[in-house]
Amino acid sequence: MKNTLIFSFLLITPFQYSFSQTPCCNPYIRDGEELERRGDYCKALSEFKRGINSCCGSNDGKINEVCCNTLKAKIREIQSRCRVREDDPLPSPIQANKHDDLWNSAKASKDYDSIKVHIICNDLTHRNEAKHLVQELEKKDTDRWNAVKTSMNIRKIKSEYLDKQIKPFNFVNEATDRVRKLNEEEELWGKIANSEDPETIQHVYRDSCELCAFDSLAIIRINWLIRAMKPELVFIKGGIFNMGNTFNKTKDLDISEKPHQVTVNNFYICKYEVSFKEFDVFCREQKRDKPDDNNWGRGKYPVMNITWYDAIEFCNWRSLKDTLTAVYKKSNEVDDSGRPIYIYSKSANGYRLPTEAEWEYAARGGENVPFGDGNENPDTKNFNFDGSMLKQNFRGSTVPISSLKVANNFGLFEMSGNVSEWCWDAYGVKYYDESNNPSNATNPSGPKNGSEKVVRGGAWGDTAKACTVYHRQHFQPQLESVYIGFRVVRSSK
Repeated sequence: MKNTLIFSFLLITPFQYSFSQTPCCNPYIRDGEELERRGDYCKALSEFKRGINSCCGSNDGKINEVCCNTLKAKIREIQSRCRVREDDPLPSPIQANKHDDLWNSAKASKDYDSIKVHIICNDLTHRNEAKHLVQELEKKDTDRWNAVKTSMNIRKIKSEYLDKQIKPFNFVNEATDRVRKLNEEEELWGKIANSEDPETIQHVYRDSCELCAFDSLAIIRINWLIRAMKPELVFIKGGIFNMGNTFNKTKDLDISEKPHQVTVNNFYICKYEVSFKEFDVFCREQKRDKPDDNNWGRGKYPVMNITWYDAIEFCNWRSLKDTLTAVYKKSNEVDDSGRPIYIYSKSANGYRLPTEAEWEYAARGGENVPFGDGNENPDTKNFNFDGSMLKQNFRGSTVPISSLKVANNFGLFEMSGNVSEWCWDAYGVKYYDESNNPSNATNPSGPKNGSEKVVRGGAWGDTAKACTVYHRQHFQPQLESVYIGFRVVRSSK
């Protein structure tokens, strides 16, 4: 009985054991599917093919029949994703030779597409070498683009990158876009290059350009225009004159306008009031807010809505632009409003505000006339003021500088009307009465102390009386007004 059982076990066990084996292709299926999930289809395809070669041609074919069929199905399914072009899904010596031929051909030609598309996925033997060559070609493409990507030369970008069309040509979109932008800027610059207005060049080109290919030319043009825009000065030969209201012979004369004799030295004064065109350039360069024009116009209109401090700082800026010495320096002291007190350097040769005495001397034009246009009687045809009380015109706003085309005997425009003009001097109601003092009679520059600054000439909204050459107005230096602007002078050495 015992021997019978042993014999039976020997007969049954090998048969049962052979069917209990795990098919040898299962690990290949498992590993291939894992590679497939990761998206590495070419490696997955290779793994499935290895399973076919290792397991499906052995004597255990019947044992592995199911999983071999699974492997073949996997190969058919995945080979399109790996871009296999061979009809035979299984590797063969002929196919291996074909891979070698393709690789050698691609390697010799260094054709990017052949290497990347037809070799990398198909030929596992040359895969690493192919990857290295692709990286080399991509680096060369990157180097070619880096050499021109910041260039402002359209011809260079085209000749050294776009026209060569050497693959992978990864930066063709960036290169094409850069050429387009450069073409647009070249066209825009061509339209604006000859402009006579620095603000137009700044606004239309410099503030809007992206690549700014012509920015250096724009800066040169702007600086040239600014230098050409420098104040048009008139030389005024100094002398002695009677300052104040020399036309009122009555006893009720305002003490602040008391006639007194004054001497002024030679100096230069601008023919015109400072315009918005000039002041806007100053604001842009100094990164300041531009003053409001009240919707009356900028350009050649006289600047307004500027403080006395603004006028001082403009003078210093203009001096430096013309390589002159700035006249004004901030002291360490402040006034009652907390603003810095400026020191006036009389030895400096830069631009400055006129003293009150210089302003009146220039406004009179060497004549004893009451108005800055050189006439005895006010007329809105000659200067801009409120003529309604005289049954004349009232414009209600400023007009462009020198547009009325009437100058005084010194060739100065708008010394009466349009906008009043800041002077350097602090206001002192009794300063004229004190000017008989010899120290105040020659080149007077106002009292040492005073919270207000003198304003002269009258404005578009003033009556004729306020536009006389002797009439004095005075305001806080921080005031911004549609009635007040300024003009500049220089000392004569």
